[in-house]
Amino acid sequence: MKETHADEGWRTNYWHRCHFLAQIRNNQNLDWFYRLLNKIKHASPGEKEYKSNVAIYKLNALDTDNQKIIWNSLQEVMIVIVEPKQFIKELGVEITQDYSYVLQLKGERFTIKSADRDIYNYYDDLIKNTVSNLVLASSPVMSVGYSFSQLPILPRRDDFFSPENLLSMISDKDSKKKVIGAIKLTSRLFVAFFEVIDPSTRKRIVAEMLEYGPLWEASPFHSALLKEALSSDRYFDAGDTQSVEIIKRCVKEIESSLKYIYEEDTLPSPKIAEVDSEQSPYVQAADWATGIARDIYEKGGIDSVKQKFKYVIYNGETLFD
Repeated sequence: MKETHADEGWRTNYWHRCHFLAQIRNNQNLDWFYRLLNKIKHASPGEKEYKSNVAIYKLNALDTDNQKIIWNSLQEVMIVIVEPKQFIKELGVEITQDYSYVLQLKGERFTIKSADRDIYNYYDDLIKNTVSNLVLASSPVMSVGYSFSQLPILPRRDDFFSPENLLSMISDKDSKKKVIGAIKLTSRLFVAFFEVIDPSTRKRIVAEMLEYGPLWEASPFHSALLKEALSSDRYFDAGDTQSVEIIKRCVKEIESSLKYIYEEDTLPSPKIAEVDSEQSPYVQAADWATGIARDIYEKGGIDSVKQKFKYVIYNGETLFD
């Protein structure tokens, strides 16, 4: 069984700050990680775990030749970025330095300050709940839902894979915690169901099917796509059990339908779990890659991240072929 490992992070606890996640496969070259680790251990021996800020410093301090060697393998790491401010901007809303809201309504600008408690709370909840739905709608859940709807299985819940349903599984009633939960879940959904949206996976499945003749129906393609998404164990850094449980429910829903299409012994049943980063070099490496990508993004924006990493997903858009 293939494995993927992921870690993520915010720079601060503010819900509207950019969120980053890095995914590493167990068959991926970790030469970059061990090269940096050896240099860090040589300079600061004795630590059990080194965080991403140390790796960033060491990477930036290397000469050009050594940086190129590290980037040859580091560039293969997949980076997922969720930038809530872009979704907020689409709503015609700005957040000022004192966290007031500036709304554009019919060509007029209105500022809503936190001191105006009642109206501020109303718009604060409205904006956060709307962003939660927009963020989840940018995740693979819509693509998974479409593939799921193409399976020749009845009865089934066609509304299961919808932003609204997944948002209802996030138990926090507090709008801030809910939008943070939606952002974390969205980034992890790209790991859990990456194959459903991956252009190369989709092309490969079509090519394999065409070897047996014309592809007259869509359902075999979509069932194969969902089966491919279940063909890897998914491990996440500990700290957000709720998103893991939601992904498990999604996997179970797919498994319950695919069992009517495939022989039971050919149907994968992936592990979806959290692991302690101290126990997994892959999760530690994902933590470093997350920090490195964030550092690059903050200095040069999304174009700089695209120049360094081959596989970048930004607010739901796959920036690769």
